[in-house]
Parts: sequence; C-alpha cells; structure tokens
Amino acid sequence: MKSLRNILYLSNVDKSGLKFFALGCAAIAGLVGCSDGDKTAGGGPSGTEAGNAIVATIVNEGAPVARAKVNLIESESLDFGAAGESSYTANTDENGIVEFNEIPKGKYTLEASTEGLAIQIPVSVNNQNIDLGENSLQQTATINGIVDGISNGTIKVRGLDHSAKVSTGKFSLQGMPAGTANLVFIPETESADTTFGYVNSEPGQTANVTSFEAEKGFLLIEDFEDLNNQHRYAPAFTPNGGWWFVTADSAFSLETNSSTTSIPLETDSTGSYMHIKATVAEGAVNPWLSTGVQIGNKLSNYVTTYDLSSVDTIAFDTKGEGIVFLQILDESRADDSSKVLYEAQIDLPGIWVTHKFALDEIIPNEKDRTMVSMITWSTKDNIDFFLDNLKFIGGDKNLIWNRQ
Repeated sequence: MKSLRNILYLSNVDKSGLKFFALGCAAIAGLVGCSDGDKTAGGGPSGTEAGNAIVATIVNEGAPVARAKVNLIESESLDFGAAGESSYTANTDENGIVEFNEIPKGKYTLEASTEGLAIQIPVSVNNQNIDLGENSLQQTATINGIVDGISNGTIKVRGLDHSAKVSTGKFSLQGMPAGTANLVFIPETESADTTFGYVNSEPGQTANVTSFEAEKGFLLIEDFEDLNNQHRYAPAFTPNGGWWFVTADSAFSLETNSSTTSIPLETDSTGSYMHIKATVAEGAVNPWLSTGVQIGNKLSNYVTTYDLSSVDTIAFDTKGEGIVFLQILDESRADDSSKVLYEAQIDLPGIWVTHKFALDEIIPNEKDRTMVSMITWSTKDNIDFFLDNLKFIGGDKNLIWNRQ
C-alpha cells in the first residue's frame, strides 16, 4: 500500500487550501531502611563499596541542605515502609549529602523535602553505583481532585510517601514534590475497584486531576470521557504533547454535533466518543482526511518518540460506514515513505467492534517499536467514523514515556 501512504500520511503539512478542523499541538549515617531487611542509608561517601549505592547532594539556591528528609521508594509502591516493600529513609548530612546502600535492582523514586520545599528524582538501579549529583529543592505543589461515583476512601501516590482522605468525592494532596504523580484511589467499600489517575504539577502551583479510571491489565490511553483533546497520560507524562487532532484538505466537509471545539466528540447514554462524519467533493484529486493522537510531542522540527516495546497489543473500538486506514508512525525519520511503521485497512462495521493488533507481529523489529510518535486513522473517501477506548494492553508506563 505504498501509494496509499503517500496519499494519507501527514507530516509538517504546508499546502494551500487545507482545512484544519482541529490540531492541538525526574544524612544521618547508619539509619536503617524502613523495610526490606537491614539495608542502611547513610549521610556520606563511606558506604560506596557496598554495591548498588545511590548518592545525592540536596541543595537550595546552591547551598547544601542539612537534615533534609530523603525517601527512596520503589516506583510502583503504594505503602511506604510496609513489610515486603522496597522503601528506605534517611537524612542529609551537614554537606547536604545522602546515601543509600545495597539497593536491589529496580526502578525507584528519590524524594527529598524540608519546610515547604521538595524534589522527586526517578532512579533506575541496575547493579551499579549511582551519583545523582546536585539536586535543587523547589516549592511544593498541591494536587486537588474529584473521584466520581464513590464518595469516601484514600488517595495514595505510587513511589511517594503521600496520601489523602477522600471525603464526599473530593481530596487535596498538600506538600507534593512537583512533577509527575501516579495516583491510586482506594475506596472504603471493599467490593469496589481501585481507580487510577495521572497529573503533572509545577512548583508552587495547584494541579487538578481530570479523571480516574479502573485499569486492569491495560493502559487506557483515551475514552474521551474527560472531553479533553490530550490523551489521558499526556498531562503527567507528555508535557505540551499528546494531542488528538482532525485535519483534512479542502475537498472534505465535516458534519459534527460536537460539544467541543477542539475535536469532534459526542456523548450519549453509553458515554463519550469521537465521531467524524465527512463528505468529499465530487471530482476531488487525491483528497485526504486524518484523525489521530500524538503519543509523543511534535513541535516544529522537534519530534519526541516513545517506547512501545513493552506493549503487547494496541486495541480500540470503531463503528460507522466507510473505510479507514490505521497507521502507526515514527515522525522522527527524514524520509516520509519510511515513517509509516504499520498500516492496515479497516472496513467500518455498523455496530461497535473492538480491534486488536499485536505489536510484535505488526512491527516485528523491536527497535521500530521503541520509536512511535503518532497513531492515525485516515481516509480519502466519504466517512462516518466512530472511535472509542484506545488501549495499550500490557506495557510499562514508566518505560513507555521514557523519551527517545
């Protein structure tokens, strides 16, 4: 389908007569760790021979911060200090230095804090000593949110020692280190499922969580329920990116009952979804329409790609009339003809149908799977296209959003 790729693929389009419906552009020596045996955390360089040591210097406006509290927690942990959890605590010494020794292989978050200042740093341990250098504290942030449907429970933050009670559906996390927060809502009702939300906060600012979802065995990239034109992980993991868009040439006219001005979203008793109904003018030469989502960030000539090598399957729901072509793209490549990593024709059904694509089968080269920037659905004909529930089945979100 190489000829179709030339018709449908869009990258840095700059043509006259185009119609854009919407385009949205990381110290007291001898303290004992909180769990996982008797591994120690010290305040100086004396323990670096222990293997898998992590050392960091904490500063504020360039000056060392003595006796700052420092936690080191496994990045997916919800219970700091609980039995079986890999979590440790220490204080910086008079030179602002903190050290953790004999840390097992894995991914961790180091959080340092003192008197309204904090910082969080992701750390990956793989049988080596790590020197994180100087790390400047920042003003703490506040995270507010609403949990729909269930009134009471607890919000916990993966990899950080922070939690808050949820009362009548509302919560507020104070004194948070700025950056990404992976939130889990644990309801009081034991029969109810936990739900998950993601947010990125700025130093000294307040951030709001837009939605919580029950994710089990998959990462829900988008269900459109928040009526937001960034995918659900974008605010936390993809700053200034992750946009959904619809774009076409002037041969297409778009009909929409959308309640939003960014992308054509509709809501009924079943929930919200994307709906594009478009007609192409008679006699049009090589018309095209494309909708999709930036998995990464594309600004000017700068392209960020993301690593989907840990994802087993991409799944989504469609219905409608007509034909669309699914494309998985690597926009970082200079040659347009090589940017399409995979393409498949989808004949739209009259009822909702789930489509699943095993990534290792459709993109056999693992290196290619680490370089995905966009997923699109494109056409050159009349279309009545409904799209919902884009999911990555399997997948390590910490790996996925590690920018290439």
